[in-house]
Amino acid sequence: MARDWDFWNEDFPSKCNRSVSIAVLEEPDLGVTLSMHFRDPGDKTKTPPQTQGLTIHPQLSAQINLLNLSIYKRKAEDPWLEFMLANGPLLDLYGRFTGTDAQFQWALQPSVEWHLDKKTLSAFFQVSIPLFTVGGRNSPPSFAIGILWHAVNP
Repeated sequence: MARDWDFWNEDFPSKCNRSVSIAVLEEPDLGVTLSMHFRDPGDKTKTPPQTQGLTIHPQLSAQINLLNLSIYKRKAEDPWLEFMLANGPLLDLYGRFTGTDAQFQWALQPSVEWHLDKKTLSAFFQVSIPLFTVGGRNSPPSFAIGILWHAVNP
């Protein structure tokens, strides 16, 4: 949404055949996800003393890239490689279904995204570092890795 808010966009030396762009406060999004937790000690129910095997957490999230450094192949429309630092508040609703409160978490999320083709596929790696948590203890950092499919306007 805010990709054109670049405050610096400069070509590397001509031998490198790349250009770089730095943007702030770009690509805000809202999301609903289902997070799967395997043997999470925080998911114990009040009745059995042992930890459950697998729990599903419905989550509401918001995210915005605080800083995005994009590297482009010369004269390309879309980035080739992106380094991002995102801010991601999240509301975990799992507790609401077990008779306790929902949990709010605010995390900092550095990530790398490598665009595999011109418009539709990219590989990503993201680390989520919780800064603080309300309604539970702060969880340890976690990571995500995967392939993203980008919808393209016809």
